[in-house]
Amino acid sequence: MHGHTRKREDSGKYGQANADCNGDGLPDLFEAIYIEMNGAFELPKKDADGRELQPSPLKHYAECDRWYENLGDGRFQSKTISRDVAKPGTSLGLIVTDFTGNGENEIFVGNDVRANHLLVQSGKNEFSNVADIRGVANGFSGAANGCMGIAAGDYNHDGKLDLFITNFSEESANLYLQQDGSGFTDLAIRYGLDTVSLPFVGFGTKAIDLDRNGWLDLLVTNGHIFDMTFYGEDYQMKPQCLMAHGRRFELSEVQDDSGYWNSTYLGRVMAAFDFDRDGDLDVLVNHLDQPLAVLRSETQTEGHWIQLELVGVNSGHRTTDAQYRSRGIWVDPSYRKHGVAQILFTMTEHQAILEECNMIWSIPRKSALPAYTKFGFKTVGDYFDEGMEFGPNIYVSKDLNEFI
Repeated sequence: MHGHTRKREDSGKYGQANADCNGDGLPDLFEAIYIEMNGAFELPKKDADGRELQPSPLKHYAECDRWYENLGDGRFQSKTISRDVAKPGTSLGLIVTDFTGNGENEIFVGNDVRANHLLVQSGKNEFSNVADIRGVANGFSGAANGCMGIAAGDYNHDGKLDLFITNFSEESANLYLQQDGSGFTDLAIRYGLDTVSLPFVGFGTKAIDLDRNGWLDLLVTNGHIFDMTFYGEDYQMKPQCLMAHGRRFELSEVQDDSGYWNSTYLGRVMAAFDFDRDGDLDVLVNHLDQPLAVLRSETQTEGHWIQLELVGVNSGHRTTDAQYRSRGIWVDPSYRKHGVAQILFTMTEHQAILEECNMIWSIPRKSALPAYTKFGFKTVGDYFDEGMEFGPNIYVSKDLNEFI
């Protein structure tokens, strides 16, 4: 990252995401900030018996989150989520996705003991915080929670994206199920997630259909932040496997000869990937007190799996001068005589017209130029990049003024 950026040392960062935050088709960066660094490393106070007292995030000043707008020329512009939009929170969990299916990404930020944020695009690189009206600012009790880990998925088979969130001990996990109208309801109690999560300080979590029955199960890695054993709380904690049985989760024992699931840890981060390429998801778990663990799934199931390779065939965005920049159209050779290119060109033109652009332009290779000219594009200038691997190339454009 270079250009309009500078190194920041005045805040503690906990989460980062790479996504299109403002709807211009370019990947931006979002940075979730925990607290100001001033006083962040002060040692905990002690009680009369010399035991450390558990500090609260509320004793520190929260810092505004930031995002970096991709300017499209290799530079990023630093921007701050102002206090007028969202009161600064002690940000931990972060997810950027299109919750409502309207084609625009939304940003959910889980804050530690402060109200969560749900930022939606309001135009001109501005956001609105709709966490309160959408029902994700606080948990079912009405109080703010710890919000350490987030696992998104469709937990009730209604085609909408929901959120499972791990929290601090004596706080139930959250299960925000999306309702009609894009609001959410925390149904953790109804799904049996309150009692199984209360004793634990939950961190990394993943939603995986372990038994391939069509319902997402949950894996959670746990571990306290402070040694509170003198208060009767565990420090190292067992991981959890929560199997979905319809609309309810149940804590399940895991058959594992390694003994991992019967031991305790200071668990923190969890990632899912197909380690052995056998079609099911395995997990990687990071701990503060133990080496990384790779947990290979060996669940025997009659369910099947499918793996998809997504290949981008067309992408583009509206530029500041009301032009549509198409980044190219690609069709697999085996489909090039079946009219696929024509469909993709039509879709590109339709999107440009929807975005009220007056022109489409692109930079195809010489070998792809006949397809562009067939669809009404005209060349601009001469070929360039003659000696390059993906050259020679040439600018082409198509006037759309008659359609808008």
